[in-house]
This record gives sequence, C-alpha cells and structure tokens, in this order.
Amino acid sequence: MTDPWAVLAGLVVVAFVFVLAPVAGSVYLRLRAPRWLRCPETHLPAAVAVDAGHAAWTAALSRPLLRIRNCTLWPRRSGCAQRCCELPEISSDTDPSRLERLR
Repeated sequence: MTDPWAVLAGLVVVAFVFVLAPVAGSVYLRLRAPRWLRCPETHLPAAVAVDAGHAAWTAALSRPLLRIRNCTLWPRRSGCAQRCCELPEISSDTDPSRLERLR
C-alpha cells in the first residue's frame, strides 16, 4: 500500500506545477514592463512600474494585489494611495527613455 503522505505530497507538486506556476508566471510576464498611466490625483501621465513579483505570488492564491515599485512622479508624490494600479494604460507620445529608467 502506498504511503498517504507521499500521495498528498505528489498532489501538491502537481497542483503547483500545472496550476499555480502558470498563473503566477502569466501575471508576472504581463506586469513586468513599466506602463504609462494617468495619475488619478494630479491627472498627469506617469510611467509606472508595478511590483510584478508580488503580484505574481498573490495571484497564485487569489486576485493579484498590485503595488507600485517605481513611478516618474516620485519622490514628490511618494506617499500617494497608488490608485493608478487599477486604471487602464494610456497611449501617449511621451519620452520612452523615461520608461527605460524605471526598469
């Protein structure tokens, strides 16, 4: 007879490999690049980098929790509520080199 703990450990490994890892990986790949958002407080465009690692790990267990890693409006507005995480990207003709500095 098989050891029930070995079977349980095998199920956990299978669940991680086929369910949790692909979900976390897709969230990480989708959120790793900086994006242009409009700040809800100042209404100015800002290049925002999301903490993709944190979002990926939280997405594996529930809805991804987004938090800002870096923003072009910081440090002046570093204490903001980070409500821009839930906003859609904007298309702008702003300087792409500002995005490169956030990576």
